[in-house]
Amino acid sequence: MQSKKVIRRFPSTLLLALAVGSPAAAYDYNHCVGDRIDWGRTTVDIYPHSGPFPFGSAKRSALEAAFAGWHNAPGTQFRYNVIYDNSPTLYFGDGKNSVFTTRDYDWGDAIAVTLWDPQCYWWGWGDLKETDVIFNDNVTWSFEVNPSSPPSPFSPYNFALVGIHELGHAFGLNHQLSTIATMNDIYPIGGTLGNYNSVQPHSDDVYGNRVGYGTCCTQRDVYASTYTSTSQTTTGRIPGPSQAYAGSSVSFQFSIGNRGTTNEGSVRVQYYLSTDRFISTSDTYLGAATFSMSSGGTSTFTATGVIPANQQSGTYYLGWVVDPLGSIPEVDESNNAVALVSPTLVTQYSSVCGNRVCESGESASSCLDDCPICGDSICGPVESSSSCPNDCPVVCGDSICSSGEDSFNCPGDCGTCGNFDCDPGEDYSCPEDCAICGNFVCEPGEDPFSCSSDCCVPGECQ
Repeated sequence: MQSKKVIRRFPSTLLLALAVGSPAAAYDYNHCVGDRIDWGRTTVDIYPHSGPFPFGSAKRSALEAAFAGWHNAPGTQFRYNVIYDNSPTLYFGDGKNSVFTTRDYDWGDAIAVTLWDPQCYWWGWGDLKETDVIFNDNVTWSFEVNPSSPPSPFSPYNFALVGIHELGHAFGLNHQLSTIATMNDIYPIGGTLGNYNSVQPHSDDVYGNRVGYGTCCTQRDVYASTYTSTSQTTTGRIPGPSQAYAGSSVSFQFSIGNRGTTNEGSVRVQYYLSTDRFISTSDTYLGAATFSMSSGGTSTFTATGVIPANQQSGTYYLGWVVDPLGSIPEVDESNNAVALVSPTLVTQYSSVCGNRVCESGESASSCLDDCPICGDSICGPVESSSSCPNDCPVVCGDSICSSGEDSFNCPGDCGTCGNFDCDPGEDYSCPEDCAICGNFVCEPGEDPFSCSSDCCVPGECQ
């Protein structure tokens, strides 16, 4: 099954009244003659239908997690006032912000939609009047609040993750196409955060919330994500290297973000090797680096660490911890560590004697051909007159065209270029003498008479 788009749809009659803002500024709102279209206040009533969301149900818990994701976002002021009801008048245009599920909708490839009713006046003032969030009852849903693993692009779709995306639309955010974000338009829409696969809006989404509705206070929060942008419109899980070797370096991608209200000038990230996907500072340390992160920023970097030489062979997970020393006082410490989804097989490296490379674990005593000793009077396979002249001296007259010899300073070993004989050593240095008739290339020394297959007669070429 292909991934489904998570999209927002507008009533077609409203499209002419809206000017779509540029996504180049990351988070994005629609605008009315320059004015951002939002609610114009920090609290909005919203009415989930208690029919599909009964008290105590897993579906209601998943929806509540989506609301909580926005309500607990660092430094934000906007809040939904959630009121469950049994109103039988669920239709767009009734002036009530509703949340419900249905099969009866022209779904296409969408798994959820948010309908907007904005008010836009020609003098440049715009506001939202109504938003309805609708979930597709035709698809298979998962209602885990903390998914057991980072969601993939395929069914079942995590209800809380889709819910937090649609609730972002409900207060005015557009799709985000230029960075990892909960408002990406293709599921899994930015994915979850940290070891616990927390359903939380990403840094760009939280920043957009604060721009639209103000900042309440100073709050800091950096996080780890196992997702990266795979195209302008999609987000995917970062793959891990399939194999690595004890005693050698290993490289992998990782993503980090800053949901807090302040820029972070020095964020330490440490890399680890773990026997499971729960990463902590007690796992095997591989290395570290330090980064600066703007408020609202998220980035994918490449980590390079060294696996200990005594690491036992086996299956491991590569991961990272942001702010491992607790230098940043954060409102949420649970999203600071995460592992790649796919495991990495770690083995002891086995060198190959005879491949003309002196590898780790090889020496002159174990493999003289790969690791020769310059000065032992033996010209080994990987030695030459330039790398070890003592063992491989240039001897003109030994019928070997050695490094440093050519057809001019030692024609006896390297032939005489231009004598129309392909002497030893001239194969590549003297095409005039060593042209090959029949290779369909008219080389020096060939002509239409000596090699018509390579050099055709003018006027008769095919």
